[in-house]
Amino acid sequence: MYLTSEAIRFLKGQGKRSEPGRGRHAERYRGSLDSAPNYPDLGEIAVPSRSASGTMIGWKRIVITVRRKDRKTH
Repeated sequence: MYLTSEAIRFLKGQGKRSEPGRGRHAERYRGSLDSAPNYPDLGEIAVPSRSASGTMIGWKRIVITVRRKDRKTH
């Protein structure tokens, strides 16, 4: 969303001519992108907590897998 919004802003700044209605539609679309809710903190909380909970639940499988790979000699 951020890249699209910035691309529209960049293209408008170049001042190239296009069809008359396209600029208005692009600006309206950019406005809807900019007004969309932004939840960066949710990702910073959700991803590590899901990783941690998965490790807490499946720790035994991880230990067994690592132990098997450690015992193999080539």
